Amino acid sequence: MGLWHGHRTDGDSGTRHSMTLRVESILGGAGRVEHLRIPLPESDYLGYAVEVHDPQWNRPVRQYVNNRRMRFVRLEGSREEGRWIWLSAGENELRRSKLVTEIRNGLWLRKQYRTTDGGATWQLLWQDELERVNNR
Repeated sequence: MGLWHGHRTDGDSGTRHSMTLRVESILGGAGRVEHLRIPLPESDYLGYAVEVHDPQWNRPVRQYVNNRRMRFVRLEGSREEGRWIWLSAGENELRRSKLVTEIRNGLWLRKQYRTTDGGATWQLLWQDELERVNNR
């Protein structure tokens, strides 16, 4: 939880942008929300995510939306080897996205991948490296 600051690196170009991520507990600790901001020259990139355990499917779910596409994407989570793996859930099994997150040595590392071949190969879209600003 709290405020995190760092940078996002584009997987194709290697371009880096500063970013801020604010994480808050919701529903009495049953879930959390993330507010993402990446200042860009043309207009800021803004993202919002909600995570909570879905009792119907008995797994953590994450709903994400940003100010570019303006549509929600559902991701389903699992914990593997100290990391969270979030896979997009939807009808198209060939085109999926995967978010891998872990906190290691005081850094929050997040990597977003995509596949167009059902998961046979994955391409890195971006990578975040964040440090906690405060301990709220």
